[in-house]
Amino acid sequence: MKLCTSTYGERVRARRVELGMSQRDLAKLIGAKNQSTIGNIENRNGSSRYSLELSRALRVNYEWLETGEGRKEALSQTVPLQGVLDAITAKELDVLAEFIGSMETGKLHAFMAKALAHAASKNSP
Repeated sequence: MKLCTSTYGERVRARRVELGMSQRDLAKLIGAKNQSTIGNIENRNGSSRYSLELSRALRVNYEWLETGEGRKEALSQTVPLQGVLDAITAKELDVLAEFIGSMETGKLHAFMAKALAHAASKNSP
């Protein structure tokens, strides 16, 4: 049985079911307090403040989750960085630029510091 994926919530539900996850499992993965958060997300048409976390947990492309357009599957984390950079579309860059541009300076600095610390921890022996 193929689930409808025309709305944001339907895409979340369909991918969660496809991966064999419960709402509780997904809630834990995105850091939500309880499974009702996932139920609420799955029953709405618009996006969620958890969109980035959901796209990661569900291993889907952020753009697909938000709009239903573009490739569904996220790039494998084993893809070399150059391959990832080559695969980023202009629309994805626009979304990223808009997101970064909308951040307050202090939040942007904190975000970048967190990203760099995370990258450093991944590269540590």
